Amino acid sequence: MTGSGNIAGTATVVGKFPFQVLVTDSSQPPQQQSSSYTLNVVIGLDQYSGLTAAPVPGCVPTGFFQMLKVKGRWVYASPHCNAFYQLSVYDAEPISISSGVYYSRYGNDTSKWAAHSLAREVAYGFNSNDIFYSSYMLPGAGGGIDLPFLLWFATTNDVIFYPSVVGLPESIKDLCAGQDSHGYQGFCNYTVDILDPNWTVANRAEVGVQIGLLGAFNTDPWITAVALGDADTLFMFKGNGTGQNDVGQYPHPAMAVATSAFNYNLPPVNGNWQRPILYAKAAWACNAVANDPVNLPPGQSYLEKKYGTIGALNAAWGSNYTSFCDNGGFGTGTGVLDEDGRHTAWFGPDDFFNQSGMNANLKADLDQYLYGMAYQIYYPQVSAVRAYDTHHLLMCQFYGGTGDGGMRPVIAQAFKDAGCQIMVLTWNSTYIQEALASNGAVYDLTGLPATIFYGVTAQADSDYSHYPNNGAFDADYPTQGIRAQHYNTDNLAIYGSQGSNGDYFTMGIDFWSLTDKATEERNWGLMSISDNVYDGKCAVIAMSIDQWGYPCGGETANYGDFTDGVTQTNSAVLQQLILGLLGQKRPHSGYR
Repeated sequence: MTGSGNIAGTATVVGKFPFQVLVTDSSQPPQQQSSSYTLNVVIGLDQYSGLTAAPVPGCVPTGFFQMLKVKGRWVYASPHCNAFYQLSVYDAEPISISSGVYYSRYGNDTSKWAAHSLAREVAYGFNSNDIFYSSYMLPGAGGGIDLPFLLWFATTNDVIFYPSVVGLPESIKDLCAGQDSHGYQGFCNYTVDILDPNWTVANRAEVGVQIGLLGAFNTDPWITAVALGDADTLFMFKGNGTGQNDVGQYPHPAMAVATSAFNYNLPPVNGNWQRPILYAKAAWACNAVANDPVNLPPGQSYLEKKYGTIGALNAAWGSNYTSFCDNGGFGTGTGVLDEDGRHTAWFGPDDFFNQSGMNANLKADLDQYLYGMAYQIYYPQVSAVRAYDTHHLLMCQFYGGTGDGGMRPVIAQAFKDAGCQIMVLTWNSTYIQEALASNGAVYDLTGLPATIFYGVTAQADSDYSHYPNNGAFDADYPTQGIRAQHYNTDNLAIYGSQGSNGDYFTMGIDFWSLTDKATEERNWGLMSISDNVYDGKCAVIAMSIDQWGYPCGGETANYGDFTDGVTQTNSAVLQQLILGLLGQKRPHSGYR
């Protein structure tokens, strides 16, 4: 895909800042006069939104985005070797816009909506589009503005919702679904069975799917990175078991597998699967599972290879199994494959978060198996992409629980070992210091730079004010103006995030999202579901015409101004990056 035009290569206004000048003359007594001005901050951009005032030292142009560490800061370098701080927008698609508004403003013409939306993104200081994009938002689609984008390598979603697209006869099973009353009972969303051999098959097929959508993406210079999957379908791997500061706990994936049904056509699932085996359970305990159409090699599960005999395993765990395999059925039999968590003598008292009271050898085995599971998430994706595309960076998103929940270290290490080059971590606007600490801990362990998944709401001052309890649990504020203030505080903290060695490891943010989310009835967006920008002028009752010639207004109330503050913050961050790379003293962001 080749872009045809851009904001880029030109000077772009990225912020307006009021200031006053106090003039004192030399008369006796001295006379003073104060005058007010507005400063338009203008930053030059190259074709790919790289900062022309900040060439990246040591960068050799390759025609693609790169990342380098300069003066202790990780930075993207654009294809022209200019610094690029990712200010991307998730979910740039019109799906949440009211159908009446979409028709009246754009005549249901997505290309018109895209051109208008791209112009607005740029006006508020955003420079790229994240995953869940409309194809009309991509470079060369005819909108007149071209922005870099993150290619969404969507296997995680395709294997669940569109299995035929990647050549599968049915979806890949959910690791969360096979628990009986002794197993994990909390919220679990969906976690793909990445030990299913079809996971590797699907990732190879996904390369062809993306070529069909985008063309020869391995030579596309507009791609900042290939975003491998959506972690919402890998729920159990996203966070840890600590749950501090109101952050939800995440169950240990390997413990959930060890206590899950091995056959999804039997209770507690009672499904209708062509391939009913839960492959993660088979790979843990016993590959010689009856009626397995894949015919996995017997004796090659993790436990069989490690212990050899069931007696050796029993001696290590203090257990009394009679077989690695099925011996009487899930939840009632005496084989390891039949385990459902009822054996508290070695599994402990039902603690799926931190394994309190568990036999130490069993816990060590679960952690080691967890490493293999986490590695298997990304190794097939990385291998499939790298067999076709050796140019683009590989991004793994998004982890750290919700905000300061953090990651299990064994998972973070496995992701690095599997080939992740950039992590997407999360944020907690209420507990900034804890979020900084948990994200810094991931960097200290892996040394991988990160972008930050970021969302903030002002539910009471939005078109979803009639759903007052739906705001972001850790970042919901009373007005759009206060929302903008926290965007500023948060983003300066994100930009200033450091590892314990002093490295600045964040390379940008991933803002959720372009438009308020109709499916969540939540004020995530820069714009309302009536496609009105929260700028204090459009998301209001009165009708008017915006600067691009489109109608705006018609809301049921007058909502506040979020985007002016966002624009100023985005500009301020870019200015700090420029000054830092030029070696000039920059304002201290004050966070570590």
